[in-house]
Amino acid sequence: MGQWNGLEKFIPWDWLRNLYRSFRRNDFSKPRKEGTYLRVKREDASLRDVKIALGWVSYAPNWEWSYDEGADLNLAQIVYESTSHRFNGEPVVWWQTHVRGYTATDDSYTDYKAHWEPAPLPNDAAHIEGVGFSRKQGMDNLRGTFEHHKIPFEEVEWKRNNG
Repeated sequence: MGQWNGLEKFIPWDWLRNLYRSFRRNDFSKPRKEGTYLRVKREDASLRDVKIALGWVSYAPNWEWSYDEGADLNLAQIVYESTSHRFNGEPVVWWQTHVRGYTATDDSYTDYKAHWEPAPLPNDAAHIEGVGFSRKQGMDNLRGTFEHHKIPFEEVEWKRNNG
Protein backbone atom coordinates (compact mmCIF):
# COMPACT_ATOMS: atom_id res chain seq x y z
CA MET A 1 0.00 0.00 0.00
CA GLY A 2 2.88 2.38 0.47
CA GLN A 3 3.12 5.49 2.60
CA TRP A 4 -0.57 6.42 2.23
CA ASN A 5 -1.83 3.15 3.75
CA GLY A 6 -5.03 3.38 1.69
CA LEU A 7 -5.88 6.95 2.74
CA GLU A 8 -5.52 8.22 -0.87
CA LYS A 9 -9.00 6.85 -1.67
CA PHE A 10 -10.48 9.44 0.72
CA ILE A 11 -8.83 12.41 -1.00
CA PRO A 12 -11.36 14.33 -3.16
CA TRP A 13 -9.25 14.14 -6.37
CA ASP A 14 -11.96 15.47 -8.72
CA TRP A 15 -12.60 18.44 -6.45
CA LEU A 16 -8.87 19.22 -6.18
CA ARG A 17 -8.40 18.92 -9.95
CA ASN A 18 -11.37 21.25 -10.60
CA LEU A 19 -10.08 23.74 -8.01
CA TYR A 20 -6.65 23.72 -9.68
CA ARG A 21 -8.16 24.20 -13.16
CA SER A 22 -10.37 27.03 -11.91
CA PHE A 23 -7.35 28.72 -10.31
CA ARG A 24 -5.32 28.42 -13.53
CA ARG A 25 -8.21 29.64 -15.69
CA ASN A 26 -9.01 32.61 -13.44
CA ASP A 27 -5.50 33.73 -12.60
CA PHE A 28 -3.35 32.79 -15.59
CA SER A 29 -5.59 32.91 -18.68
CA LYS A 30 -4.53 34.84 -21.76
CA PRO A 31 -6.87 36.32 -24.36
CA ARG A 32 -7.50 34.44 -27.57
CA LYS A 33 -4.74 35.10 -30.10
CA GLU A 34 -5.41 36.99 -33.30
CA GLY A 35 -4.48 35.36 -36.59
CA THR A 36 -5.43 32.58 -38.99
CA TYR A 37 -8.00 30.02 -37.86
CA LEU A 38 -9.77 27.13 -39.55
CA ARG A 39 -13.50 27.84 -39.26
CA VAL A 40 -15.94 24.92 -39.27
CA LYS A 41 -19.62 25.74 -39.61
CA ARG A 42 -21.89 23.90 -37.20
CA GLU A 43 -24.07 22.52 -40.01
CA ASP A 44 -20.93 20.87 -41.47
CA ALA A 45 -19.47 19.46 -38.23
CA SER A 46 -20.26 20.14 -34.58
CA LEU A 47 -17.62 20.63 -31.91
CA ARG A 48 -18.37 17.06 -30.80
CA ASP A 49 -17.86 15.77 -34.37
CA VAL A 50 -14.45 17.45 -34.51
CA LYS A 51 -13.46 16.05 -31.10
CA ILE A 52 -14.35 12.56 -32.30
CA ALA A 53 -12.41 12.97 -35.57
CA LEU A 54 -9.34 14.25 -33.71
CA GLY A 55 -9.67 11.48 -31.14
CA TRP A 56 -9.51 8.90 -33.93
CA VAL A 57 -5.97 10.11 -34.68
CA SER A 58 -4.88 10.12 -31.02
CA TYR A 59 -5.60 13.69 -29.97
CA ALA A 60 -6.35 13.72 -26.24
CA PRO A 61 -7.67 16.27 -23.72
CA ASN A 62 -5.12 18.84 -22.67
CA TRP A 63 -7.10 21.04 -20.22
CA GLU A 64 -4.56 21.02 -17.40
CA TRP A 65 -2.23 23.04 -19.57
CA SER A 66 -4.72 25.54 -21.00
CA TYR A 67 -4.22 29.26 -20.55
CA ASP A 68 -6.55 30.61 -23.26
CA GLU A 69 -9.77 32.40 -22.32
CA GLY A 70 -12.88 31.01 -23.94
CA ALA A 71 -11.37 27.83 -25.37
CA ASP A 72 -14.07 25.18 -25.82
CA LEU A 73 -11.65 22.55 -27.10
CA ASN A 74 -8.09 21.89 -26.02
CA LEU A 75 -6.51 18.73 -27.44
CA ALA A 76 -2.98 17.59 -28.19
CA GLN A 77 -1.54 14.81 -30.31
CA ILE A 78 1.84 13.69 -29.00
CA VAL A 79 4.27 11.97 -31.36
CA TYR A 80 7.87 10.78 -31.38
CA GLU A 81 9.78 12.56 -34.11
CA SER A 82 13.52 12.89 -34.49
CA THR A 83 14.40 16.46 -35.44
CA SER A 84 17.48 18.62 -35.43
CA HIS A 85 16.20 20.53 -32.38
CA ARG A 86 18.23 20.21 -29.22
CA PHE A 87 17.83 21.63 -25.75
CA ASN A 88 20.66 21.65 -23.21
CA GLY A 89 22.59 19.38 -25.56
CA GLU A 90 19.87 16.72 -25.70
CA PRO A 91 17.69 15.96 -28.73
CA VAL A 92 14.03 16.95 -28.45
CA VAL A 93 12.07 13.97 -29.79
CA TRP A 94 8.60 14.18 -28.18
CA TRP A 95 6.41 16.75 -29.96
CA GLN A 96 2.79 17.75 -29.96
CA THR A 97 0.28 19.38 -32.25
CA HIS A 98 -1.76 21.44 -29.81
CA VAL A 99 -5.26 22.46 -30.97
CA ARG A 100 -7.69 24.90 -29.40
CA GLY A 101 -11.24 25.58 -30.55
CA TYR A 102 -13.46 28.60 -29.89
CA THR A 103 -17.20 28.35 -30.52
CA ALA A 104 -19.09 31.47 -31.64
CA THR A 105 -21.54 32.87 -29.11
CA ASP A 106 -24.44 31.97 -31.43
CA ASP A 107 -23.02 28.42 -31.84
CA SER A 108 -22.99 28.78 -35.65
CA TYR A 109 -19.30 27.86 -36.05
CA THR A 110 -16.11 26.97 -34.21
CA ASP A 111 -12.68 28.42 -35.01
CA TYR A 112 -9.66 26.15 -34.56
CA LYS A 113 -6.03 27.14 -34.15
CA ALA A 114 -3.04 24.81 -33.78
CA HIS A 115 0.68 24.94 -33.17
CA TRP A 116 3.58 22.48 -33.07
CA GLU A 117 5.84 22.42 -30.03
CA PRO A 118 7.80 20.14 -27.72
CA ALA A 119 5.44 18.00 -25.62
CA PRO A 120 5.49 19.54 -22.12
CA LEU A 121 5.80 16.44 -19.92
CA PRO A 122 9.06 15.01 -21.30
CA ASN A 123 10.40 18.44 -22.35
CA ASP A 124 9.10 20.97 -19.82
CA ALA A 125 11.93 23.50 -20.16
CA ALA A 126 12.15 23.19 -23.97
CA HIS A 127 8.37 23.62 -24.12
CA ILE A 128 8.45 26.80 -22.02
CA GLU A 129 11.42 28.17 -24.00
CA GLY A 130 9.53 27.60 -27.28
CA VAL A 131 12.18 25.39 -28.88
CA GLY A 132 11.01 24.49 -32.40
CA PHE A 133 7.62 26.21 -31.95
CA SER A 134 5.78 26.44 -35.29
CA ARG A 135 2.31 27.82 -35.86
CA LYS A 136 2.61 26.85 -39.57
CA GLN A 137 3.38 23.18 -38.91
CA GLY A 138 0.58 22.94 -36.34
CA MET A 139 -1.95 24.47 -38.75
CA ASP A 140 -0.70 22.22 -41.58
CA ASN A 141 -1.18 19.16 -39.33
CA LEU A 142 -4.69 20.26 -38.36
CA ARG A 143 -5.61 21.12 -41.96
CA GLY A 144 -4.46 17.65 -43.05
CA THR A 145 -6.53 15.98 -40.33
CA PHE A 146 -9.65 17.94 -41.31
CA GLU A 147 -9.11 17.07 -44.99
CA HIS A 148 -8.56 13.38 -44.15
CA HIS A 149 -11.83 13.28 -42.18
CA LYS A 150 -13.64 15.36 -44.82
CA ILE A 151 -14.47 18.14 -42.38
CA PRO A 152 -15.21 21.26 -44.44
CA PHE A 153 -13.46 24.41 -43.25
CA GLU A 154 -12.47 27.85 -44.40
CA GLU A 155 -9.42 29.84 -43.39
CA VAL A 156 -10.33 33.08 -41.65
CA GLU A 157 -8.35 35.92 -40.12
CA TRP A 158 -9.70 36.56 -36.65
CA LYS A 159 -9.16 39.88 -34.90
CA ARG A 160 -10.42 40.86 -31.49
CA ASN A 161 -12.70 43.60 -32.87
CA ASN A 162 -14.27 41.70 -35.76
CA GLY A 163 -14.91 38.27 -34.15
